[in-house]
Amino acid sequence: MEYSGLADAIVKEMAAYSREVDDLLKEKIDETAKEVRSQLANSPDIPKRTGKYKRSFFVRKVADGMGYHRMVVANRQYQLTHLLERGHVTRSGGRTRAYPHWEKAEQVAQTLYQKVLEGIGK
Repeated sequence: MEYSGLADAIVKEMAAYSREVDDLLKEKIDETAKEVRSQLANSPDIPKRTGKYKRSFFVRKVADGMGYHRMVVANRQYQLTHLLERGHVTRSGGRTRAYPHWEKAEQVAQTLYQKVLEGIGK
């Protein structure tokens, strides 16, 4: 009988620890997503013109639960995103310059999140 009380106590502590780590990871994922959004919105690689594109970046929670948390950084003018990132053909047959701002933001997100995961392990 003594062992069942010990097992219950261990399970209870492990569940509390798991919730604590999960909450911390969710908080860090939110911070990382906001940082990536900020970096995209302030990117010098994007042409200025009207500034509408820079202002339309946003962060949205897509999925949330115990053990998973997904945030998406996107732009409301998604049609323009691909054209700016890759460049495109013009009417006269030439090509426009590419502004690879999403690739840089993705690399920043990966390094930030990797640092977060290393920090949690300590």
